[in-house]
Amino acid sequence: MLVRKVSTPGVRITKVTGQQLPLEAEKNVAGVSALAMLKGLEIDFGFEIEISKKIKPGSGIGSSAASAAGAVYGINKILGQPFNKTQLVEFAIQGEALASGTAHADNVAPAIFGGFTLVKGYEPLEV
Repeated sequence: MLVRKVSTPGVRITKVTGQQLPLEAEKNVAGVSALAMLKGLEIDFGFEIEISKKIKPGSGIGSSAASAAGAVYGINKILGQPFNKTQLVEFAIQGEALASGTAHADNVAPAIFGGFTLVKGYEPLEV
């Protein structure tokens, strides 16, 4: 994934290669996760995201989680890392909800935390 800061507020998916995925941020797992992250932030700029998708969606190996985690991880880096890993998972599970119908951290938690993870609870989220 390539995430870039731009002067126009909001989130735009500018390019997807490797798979047929929507460019509309509200219909794309990466876009939904990024929008969840930016909600409530008072910033006068936005982000563009390019996705090179090498994991087949629907394969059961975390394709949507990779996009969700990549988007929030990249934006967090650009913003100077104001969010911790648990918060990043909270944003990324919003994208998972789009993909699977349920906001779950089964794949995004390991993608963000690395290694072996256990999701102990959701209210509050505890990884």
